[in-house]
Amino acid sequence: ANSGAAGSGTFYRGDGAWTGAGKLLQAVQSTKSDTTSIDAASWADITGTDEAGGGSVWECNITPSAATSKILVHVDIKIGSNAYQQDALFQLYRTMGGTSTLVYAGDAAGSRGRCFWGAEEFGYASGTSASYYMKQVSANYLDTITGWSSGAVTYNVKWYGRSGSVLYLNRTGSDSDNVNYPRTISSIIVQEVGA
Repeated sequence: ANSGAAGSGTFYRGDGAWTGAGKLLQAVQSTKSDTTSIDAASWADITGTDEAGGGSVWECNITPSAATSKILVHVDIKIGSNAYQQDALFQLYRTMGGTSTLVYAGDAAGSRGRCFWGAEEFGYASGTSASYYMKQVSANYLDTITGWSSGAVTYNVKWYGRSGSVLYLNRTGSDSDNVNYPRTISSIIVQEVGA
């Protein structure tokens, strides 16, 4: 027998029940199509704007419809460097109610860098060859917004580089003005998932 009730906020499950749990309620995307860089061994926000073109930090905002919802975050980033010994680490942060929290990173282990993606060196044989290549950085994380009551929830990525070399977003290290030198686009997508 069927259980629950059909409606615009529910869907029919295979077990014969109507439910709103797991339904995608909304989605917001913030893209970054220009380039930026970091050349320091310290954590920093990626410069840019939000999904509406505002601010000075590349981020994505979503205003949930319920405190019981979860937020599914997708990150897609392309990076290049001018040196094979380039360090590159990335963290995902959530800002809610004025408090910024690292939400997606490995466990603390001494002085090792906590991140969702990282490379101690860019991984190519020489500084010359490294400057021609790019790598893709990605993350998928289902966040629980415990304590949310109102307002936007903001997600952004911080990155960490290396002194003496340059880590680039959306371009190679060489970046010659030629069709075979790529300029790419990166994105942060956040989706509200009903409880």
